[in-house]
Amino acid sequence: MYGLDIFFENSPNGITLGAGNKTYLFIGEKTGLGVLLSDNSFIVYTLVFYENGSLSSKFGFTLKADNLEINLINDEIDGQKTIAGKITLKVGDLYVVGRLQGKEVRLDFEFPIW
Repeated sequence: MYGLDIFFENSPNGITLGAGNKTYLFIGEKTGLGVLLSDNSFIVYTLVFYENGSLSSKFGFTLKADNLEINLINDEIDGQKTIAGKITLKVGDLYVVGRLQGKEVRLDFEFPIW
């Protein structure tokens, strides 16, 4: 509608409602401002918001190519701010997936079974 995206988020802590186009305003459980840049092969976003009596921020990045996908976000794990990420490389029918979440690092090999 009029070039605006409208979103609604329901979580156990409350409801957030927002609208925008590349720059977003949102109110509710979280109140703040966000910026989203996207194209066919990438997404970059950042959020600054007020929640539970304090100012917080989040950011994320995704890059996609033919056989590669990289995802990075900042997150809070066990009360500690950290970077979480995932890199997926496709080699034939095999997917090599590296994950970073807090202090946990994993390397998986995924393949179709059918």
